[in-house]
Amino acid sequence: ISHCPLSNFYFAHGIFPLMCHLKSGLKIGLGTDVAGGYSHSMFNAMRTSVISSLAIRNQAGDDHRAFLSFSQAFYLATRGSAIALKLQNELGMFRSGFRFDSLILD
Repeated sequence: ISHCPLSNFYFAHGIFPLMCHLKSGLKIGLGTDVAGGYSHSMFNAMRTSVISSLAIRNQAGDDHRAFLSFSQAFYLATRGSAIALKLQNELGMFRSGFRFDSLILD
């Protein structure tokens, strides 16, 4: 599953219950859908996934309910996506022999 949080806000008429599905063992990566949002940035996708997770928790009125952390969002954007695509032996982490893709922020 590729979770595209902006697309969910724009077209799905709701928020994907990401934490429930992660706990059930589904392999979920983070994605973008430019046709379903305003940004193709993975940084925005990570941010929006955390916000949507917090919105679900706040809607439920349960302060003890788990929500997605920024480190978990980063994992979903990298290693989690590689696992969801069945490419975990080629990419998704900094390891010798893996494909390297990076972004320099200045």
